[in-house]
Amino acid sequence: MGLERLVAVLNSFESNYDTDLFTPLFDTIHSYCPNSSVYSQANKTEQYAYRLLADHARMFTIAIGDGLVPEKKGIGGLLKKMIERATRIAYEYLHIDEENIAILSKLIPIVTKILSSAYPDLNEKLNRTIEIVQYLELNYMKKYKLAKPLLEKFIQEKMQG
Repeated sequence: MGLERLVAVLNSFESNYDTDLFTPLFDTIHSYCPNSSVYSQANKTEQYAYRLLADHARMFTIAIGDGLVPEKKGIGGLLKKMIERATRIAYEYLHIDEENIAILSKLIPIVTKILSSAYPDLNEKLNRTIEIVQYLELNYMKKYKLAKPLLEKFIQEKMQG
């Protein structure tokens, strides 16, 4: 049984996501996505997005803290794709605004605070992890905003013709 499930069972919660290992992350996500509902009142799509952002933020904070570098190929490529996917989900499902588009990098200090007792070296690598993730988020959104209208136009043309 993992830490999250153990905490949920000991506190009589139905879900791991109801524990204090996740609620600070959900509160932070909502603070940057005021047009979405709070996690407990969100619809299934928004809850999915909240959970994905929180889980991904935990994963890549630890992975980058352990020395994994997002890159084009290999396991680093998978890490990069997961950060990009979470960035897209925040934009599409939680309707995050332009000012807060780099929400994942804003979750890293929260993850570090929650997990630093188990992973004390996260504190030392906090700024580097934030810089890496923020760069990837902003770079991905530039490409996404350029490509999405072109893809939609292409699909529309193919469906009509």
